[in-house]
Amino acid sequence: MKRTIRIKNKVISLLLGFSALCIVSCKKALEVPLPSNLILVQNAYNDDGTAIAAVSSMYTQMTKHTNFEWGGITANTSLYSDDIQRSSSGVTTNNFYIANLTAAGSDVKSMMAEAYSTILYINTSIEQLTASASLSPPIKKQLLGECYFARAYTYFYIVNYWGSAAAMPLTSELTISQVSPSTPADKIYAQIIADLKLAQANLTNAYPVTDKGRPNLQAANALLARVYLYSGKYADAITQASAVVNSGLYSPLPSPAVSFLKTSNEIIWCLQGQASPTLNPTPDAYLFFPTNSYFPPTYTLTPSLLASFEPGDLRYTNWVYTVAVSAVIGSPVKTNYYVPGKYKQPTASSISSATENYVLLRAAEMYLVLAEAYYKTGDLPNAVANLNVIRTRAGLANLSPSLTMDQCRAAIEQENRIEFFAEQGHRFFDLKRWPGISGGKWRSDEVIPVSKAGVPNFTWATYKNYFPISDLDLLSDKNLIQNPGY
Repeated sequence: MKRTIRIKNKVISLLLGFSALCIVSCKKALEVPLPSNLILVQNAYNDDGTAIAAVSSMYTQMTKHTNFEWGGITANTSLYSDDIQRSSSGVTTNNFYIANLTAAGSDVKSMMAEAYSTILYINTSIEQLTASASLSPPIKKQLLGECYFARAYTYFYIVNYWGSAAAMPLTSELTISQVSPSTPADKIYAQIIADLKLAQANLTNAYPVTDKGRPNLQAANALLARVYLYSGKYADAITQASAVVNSGLYSPLPSPAVSFLKTSNEIIWCLQGQASPTLNPTPDAYLFFPTNSYFPPTYTLTPSLLASFEPGDLRYTNWVYTVAVSAVIGSPVKTNYYVPGKYKQPTASSISSATENYVLLRAAEMYLVLAEAYYKTGDLPNAVANLNVIRTRAGLANLSPSLTMDQCRAAIEQENRIEFFAEQGHRFFDLKRWPGISGGKWRSDEVIPVSKAGVPNFTWATYKNYFPISDLDLLSDKNLIQNPGY
């Protein structure tokens, strides 16, 4: 694939230059001295310090991916579903908002390029770590565990975006990667599960760094719980989510007021903002949080989401930010706009002064995984009990333990929507994996068209539950098959 050739060169460049990069951007994460000279790729994984630096650079690379890991997942899927909307500027032209993605579109090309760039970097690291005979065993295990976890995490988003049309290269070898075929979604999920089991075997509860910027065993457990839930393996989802909850590392859940601060014990895994050229601690604060009250914000929460909050919900109080904008500067007449406010620090003067990191996994999800898995197995009392953990910390009254199946399902959808609005694709992925209430295959087919009724140029069809494969990739890899409808 041309995509792979282009990315391969990028990976080599990253590996050759990771020493200087990490000295500038990842000093805190590494916590080891680095040699000043550039290191050849084949030697980068033969020393504990340089191997740690190489793998740590994987996370730095993720923070460069503004269309994927670093904010793109949240912004794109939130616009695509019913979490956020565009203000008057860009309403008719944002392809995610109006569901007008095409194979030729630069938005899809950028997402795919960044996703597979991460995959190729990880595959290279796994190969080099596996082949190295000079690393200390604990470091080698830790780094391999991190790479298997990161590959599983990346493929989770790839398969949920592109389904069975996606390729699944597991090697950095060009002659293989250039002809990677479209892979059935169930096989990608099987690989994700296999990688997470390898991550579990190699990781421990101890975090390699103090800010949770590199994953531990519970991160692997948490992601595996989610994957089992998506795969319909409910007993396994309960086992994995219970392991996280019972680890004692993340309980009790803190108030929503502090959930996204970097000191929060709710965080399971996060990415740390980089200091060049300007430190943006999190992409969501930079994108969503308004910096003035003179112009309407670009993105606002949808009316249907705002109407879904129950009175007194602390998540509304702490995670919805209101900005009052004057139609004319100086006018006392103002219009209120409501924006995602989970993150509130668009910029910082330094890494040490940043109060937020970018949270990719947090413990609240595990209670909702448990609630849904118990519901699916018919254990409604345990399902309600776990929903009530989330509701209690949100300042809401407990649900009755005698809910019916339909009431319990509605409560699960409600709590998932409110807990994870504008966050890491949860809402869109939930809507497309849940069956429709009226008997259709997709809950998304019932919700998204209704939520965007009247939006200019918006159209919806079932095939849009998956994104198109980039035409660049289709041209360069003849073994890829386009998703139907595109």
